[in-house]
Amino acid sequence: MNKTNEQLSFELNDLRKKSKEREKILKAANQQLLATEQQLRATNQQLEANNQQLIATEQQLRASEDRLSKTLIAANDGMWDWNLTTNIVYFDPRYYLMAGYAIDEFPHEFDEFKKRIHPDDVENVMTHAQQHLAGKTDRFRVEFRFKKKNGDWLWVLGRGLIVERNKNNKPLRFIGTHSDITERKQVEEELQESEKQLQTLINNMPDFVCFKDKDGRWLMVNESAIRIFQLEETDYRGKKDSELAELNKKLRGSFLTCKESDARVWNNGDIIHTEETIPGTDGADRIYDVTKVPVFHAGNERKGLIIIGHDITERKQAEEELKESEEKFRLLFSEMTEGVYLHEIIYNKKGKAIDYRIIETNPASEKYLHIKPEDAIGKLATDLYGTNEAPFLDIYARVAETCKGVEFEEYFPPMKKYFHISVYCPEKGKFATIFTDITERKQAEEEIKKSEEKYHLLTETAKDFIILHDMNGQILFANTATLEQTGYSYEEFVKMSIQDFVTKDNMKQIFRN
Repeated sequence: MNKTNEQLSFELNDLRKKSKEREKILKAANQQLLATEQQLRATNQQLEANNQQLIATEQQLRASEDRLSKTLIAANDGMWDWNLTTNIVYFDPRYYLMAGYAIDEFPHEFDEFKKRIHPDDVENVMTHAQQHLAGKTDRFRVEFRFKKKNGDWLWVLGRGLIVERNKNNKPLRFIGTHSDITERKQVEEELQESEKQLQTLINNMPDFVCFKDKDGRWLMVNESAIRIFQLEETDYRGKKDSELAELNKKLRGSFLTCKESDARVWNNGDIIHTEETIPGTDGADRIYDVTKVPVFHAGNERKGLIIIGHDITERKQAEEELKESEEKFRLLFSEMTEGVYLHEIIYNKKGKAIDYRIIETNPASEKYLHIKPEDAIGKLATDLYGTNEAPFLDIYARVAETCKGVEFEEYFPPMKKYFHISVYCPEKGKFATIFTDITERKQAEEEIKKSEEKYHLLTETAKDFIILHDMNGQILFANTATLEQTGYSYEEFVKMSIQDFVTKDNMKQIFRN
C-alpha cells in the first residue's frame, strides 16, 4: 500500500524529531560519561596518593618496629601481647632468649607464663594485673621472679598497658614488656645487707647517733642515744628538741642546748664541734664531744642533720687531774732546790747527735750555774758554755735515745765546779738534768782523805801498840808495831777480841776509860 506524501512527510519529521531527541540523550550521556571519567581519574589519583601514603606508613611502621626491637634488645627487654578474649599471649623472641629458652620453646599461653612465676610472687603479680584491668591503676608495674630454663630465678620488672577495649569498655588487649633487673636486685640486696650491717654497727656504738630532718625533728637514733637521752618510754620520732624538753624535765636544759647548737650549724652551713653536758641516770653529769654535720640537697636546700656524741667525761676528768698535776709539777719545778734543765738533742743530717739546746730551766739552776733562765733558754750548749763540744753529749744522747736514765758525778772545767747530775728522758730525743753543786762536798772529802793519809802514816810509824776495837772488844784495826810484836797477820788479828790479850781487871779499866 502506497503511502501518501503527507504520511511520508509526517514520518520523516517524526524521525527527525526522534533523531534530535536521541542526539540530546547521547549528548547528555556523553557529558555524563565525561564527568564520570573525570571523577574516576580524580578517584584514581586519590587512590594512588593513598597507596603511596600507605606504603610510607608501612615503611615507617617497619622502621618503628625495627627501632622498638633494637631498643628492647639493647634494654634486655622482652615484649608480650595478651589477647584477653582468647587468653593467648604473644611472646617475642627476646622474651624467650632472656630467660635461656629457645624461641617458642613454651606455648604462647597465659598459664605457661603464670606457672613460671616464683610461687611467692604469683599472688602479687596477679593482684597488680587485676587492679589495672579493673581500672584502679593507670599502668601495670610489678617486680617478680621468673624461672629460667636452667632452674635459676630471673628478677623481672613487668610493665604494661591496656590498649584496646570493646564498646562496653571491657579490656580486650593488654601489652607490655619484661625487663631483666637481676643485677639491680642483687645490688639492692647487697645494699640492704650493707645498710643492715651499718645499722648494727651504729646501734652497737658507744657513741650516740641521731638523725634529724631539716626542721630539727628527730627521725632515728641508735640504742646509745635512747639510753643517754632516756627515751626508752618516749615516742621521739617526729618531735623537736623543744617538745622533748617538755616531756623530760630532767633533761630539759640538754635538749634546749641541742636546739641552740643545731641553729649554729645551719647558720654556719658547715660542721661544728661542741661540748654538751647531759645528766646521767645516776644524776651525775656526763660531758660529750658532739659533732654536728649538716646535709643539703643538690640545690643547697636543707635536708637534715647527723649528730654524733662521744662521752669524754673520763677524759675531761683526766685532763683536769693532769692540769692539777702539771700545776703541782710546775710548783715543784719552781720550788726545787736542785737545778733543772730540759734539753733537746740536735742531730746532723746523718742522724748523729752533735749538740743540744736548752728549752726550759727552773729558778734554782741560776744559783748553781750563775746563768739567768732567759740567757739559757733557746741556746745551744756549745754557745752557752763556750765549749767546742757539748758537755757530756755522749751520756745525754744515749739517755735521749734509749730513755734509760743515769746518774753521775763529774768535774766541769768551764765553771771549775763538781756536779752531781741525774739524767732522765721525758720523751725520745729530749733529756732533763737535775743537778746540784757538790764542789764543797768534794773539797771536804779531799780534806778527809788527806787527814786519813796523815793518820795512817802516824800509826804505821809509831813504835807503840795501837789497837782499835768496838765496845764489845772486837778488834777493828792494829798497827804494824802491834802485828810485829804479837806475831799475827793483820787478817788474823782483826778476827780476834781484845779479851784475848788483856786480863779481866785490865779490861774493866780499859772500858772504864
